[in-house]
Amino acid sequence: MSDVASVVMNLAAKFEQFSERWSPRVVGELNGQQVKLAKLEGEFYIVARGVEHRPVATAEAHVLMMEPATTLNTGNLRNERTVDSPARL
Repeated sequence: MSDVASVVMNLAAKFEQFSERWSPRVVGELNGQQVKLAKLEGEFYIVARGVEHRPVATAEAHVLMMEPATTLNTGNLRNERTVDSPARL
């Protein structure tokens, strides 16, 4: 038997729990990283170290992110989409 705890999660059911776009939800944490879900539509940034680009979703996109707990959903940019403390599901 393993000492590692595992969690089984129905992501589709978690996405059904909220409708707001651009408002990430935390669904788990591991080693200082948060697992977040978000619904996005329109232009959005995906920021990789040293590279910035702007993908576009013409319909609602469901996104799973794993990032340090201190990372803002808008990276280094603060605007109307910035969420300082994401809600937890």
